[in-house]
Amino acid sequence: MAVRLSGSRYGRLANLRTPTLIIHGKADPLVPIAHGRRLVEAIPGARAFWPDDMGHDISEHLVGSLVREMVKHFEYATVGATLTGLVDGGLSSGVD
Repeated sequence: MAVRLSGSRYGRLANLRTPTLIIHGKADPLVPIAHGRRLVEAIPGARAFWPDDMGHDISEHLVGSLVREMVKHFEYATVGATLTGLVDGGLSSGVD
């Protein structure tokens, strides 16, 4: 109810400049896949992963593919940040 009362946030998503990976199960019974697709359209440069047999929860059999997609995304985000001068290359926690 709070989400509905607070209004749409889609317009503000166009201002995001953070590498974004949307993971949304095609079989989600609570949040339609159309919402995930709309997020990808609204966020500049967003990437998507749509597991066919994922509902609203993460099933154990999907953990491997989710981790692979997330690692690919982190590598992509790091390369993009390196190319634009945001980081000096490589994955870093920022803690020495």
